[in-house]
Amino acid sequence: MPKKLRSAPDGASVLEIETSSGRLRRYLLPAGMSTAARLAFLSSPRLAPIEAHMEECGRGEDGEGAVIFALHKLAMDLMARFPAADGGDASPPALAPLPLPVARVVIRQCSPSVFVYCTHYLDEFVCREERLDSVDEALSAALALLPPEAGAVELSYEGIVSGTYPRPILDRDPVRAASDAVRTKAAIDEVCGREPPPRRGGGPMSMF
Repeated sequence: MPKKLRSAPDGASVLEIETSSGRLRRYLLPAGMSTAARLAFLSSPRLAPIEAHMEECGRGEDGEGAVIFALHKLAMDLMARFPAADGGDASPPALAPLPLPVARVVIRQCSPSVFVYCTHYLDEFVCREERLDSVDEALSAALALLPPEAGAVELSYEGIVSGTYPRPILDRDPVRAASDAVRTKAAIDEVCGREPPPRRGGGPMSMF
């Protein structure tokens, strides 16, 4: 399901999810989620069964309470894992606040043909899961979610930031940027003594 996280004036987060029927649902999450916690929330595998339950229950039914409880439990668990210090954002350096008009794109691969890509620009977080063939396809799909005023993009693949690119360069040649991201991840794996994930033919792609 397409989903977004928006910031509320009181510091809380609002989760917006569009169901398969086209219905938009909104859920208020706890205040104080750091940037890292928000990105982890949107890409968490624990969301999948919650979303499946959303399809089975409607507003006002008993099942909706279970959805709200599960969403709050997930948010609280991630807030404990990625805390915000002194009311501010205590995200790791790769997730530190970016100067305007820089956006952030985070790409992870869940299975050989399923990618999760998230975008963060200003106070809006968007995350989607799709069946795609390569990292560059996931990057192109993520770029399509960003507004034109996002003039530069920080790209992260599998938790590794590969660089910050002017938006026109990414729009013109996403394949090259995606290849850079995959090579950067492989190089870090090699330096750290980890075996690089297998590469499939036809595009810059590696396993999650």
